Amino acid sequence: MGSYVNYMVSTDRRASPRPILEANDNGTSHSPMLDVCLRMLAEYRRIFNSRERQFTRDDLLLSAKEVTRIGQASVYASRK
Repeated sequence: MGSYVNYMVSTDRRASPRPILEANDNGTSHSPMLDVCLRMLAEYRRIFNSRERQFTRDDLLLSAKEVTRIGQASVYASRK
């Protein structure tokens, strides 16, 4: 992703956001995200498994409350 951002910045003819990228590791995002993704996936599976399946396309849609629950799972329990 960092290479893509650098390419987009270098080919852009408008005001360049390069100073912002240089101040933030050149646009790379090497932060540990596995724990966050696993917590969100676990919450999604809890939601999905709690539903009564009817084998329709609507089974895959999430309500606003369900999306909020998945988003809240991304925050560590100690920071809530």
